[in-house]
Amino acid sequence: MIPHNRPTIEEADVEVVALVLRSGRIGQGKEVRAFEEEFAAEFGRSGWDGVAVSSGTAALYLTLRCLDIGRESSVLVPTYVCTALLHAISMAGANALLCDVRDSDFNLDPDLASRVSDSRLKAIILPHTYGVPSDPRPLETLGAPIIEDCAQAVGAYFGGRPVGSLSNMSVFSFYATKPMTCGQGGMVLGPGEMCEAIRDIRDYDGKRELKPRFNFQMTDFQAALGRSQLRRLGGLLARRRETAEMYCASLPKSMGRQESLPGAESNHFRFVIRLRQVSQARVRLEGKGIDTIVPTEPWELLHRQVGASPDGFPVAEELARTTLSLPIQPSLDDAEREHIAWALSSLGDLK
Repeated sequence: MIPHNRPTIEEADVEVVALVLRSGRIGQGKEVRAFEEEFAAEFGRSGWDGVAVSSGTAALYLTLRCLDIGRESSVLVPTYVCTALLHAISMAGANALLCDVRDSDFNLDPDLASRVSDSRLKAIILPHTYGVPSDPRPLETLGAPIIEDCAQAVGAYFGGRPVGSLSNMSVFSFYATKPMTCGQGGMVLGPGEMCEAIRDIRDYDGKRELKPRFNFQMTDFQAALGRSQLRRLGGLLARRRETAEMYCASLPKSMGRQESLPGAESNHFRFVIRLRQVSQARVRLEGKGIDTIVPTEPWELLHRQVGASPDGFPVAEELARTTLSLPIQPSLDDAEREHIAWALSSLGDLK
């Protein structure tokens, strides 16, 4: 069975991690700091820094806390997104304002967001869903800081600029199945003074001043893996792009797929197709030895998680019923990619 997700770990990754392990210095140290600097230089803006942390969820929480988001605060987020956003907002003590998404790129609908009226709105979290960039500019009229959620989108671009550099601050995830991985971990990018404030919370011990902090640290062997993956990221993304082109050429005319806005360059984290006969397609692809996933199940939608009526989120509801994600990870060999493309082309009778 060809798995839907499989990390792309090469011998170079193994060697750098082994080197750190053999050194005996495996906690947060020089590798973490080097990773922060290299990542910020690649995806941040002038004057920005990076803070490596234990997960993407931790990165979101720490960013909200740094922005003084707490009780009596509201944070605008799309409903078609990972529950990590809800968890981070809840941990900060804030309230989540949920908004529907666009049918084309699956990202937060700025027209709907612009109608939000909440005097407590203190931040907007803007995901680049499945690696397809969103444009933060229409949301600037709301007057709240915009946090780019780049958990799935490292290496994607909008208007020639890397995602993560388009707004006030940004967060990334390095979970095992993400475009580049540390096994687990996350990163915050933002202005130097903001990153110093986050670093103070993350580095919880050895402080004279007692205030709420927590251990959100990354290890040096995780950072070594991240640095190795970062060096190879261009090749990994080129492989994803090439695979996406193969699949597009094989996509039956009866089906659609996630689209990108003009100026948006996806990193092809997911290859998501649109059809109504999702269950039939999954069964047939499984019969051909191909594992697939529904990228966001109906029960995972944030409005359902909090008990809100589905009637207010028709696009997200439709996406959850009509999407299917195919394997596209760089570790697929040529035979596997060709087999998936052939299997996709055989689904032309489904709609």
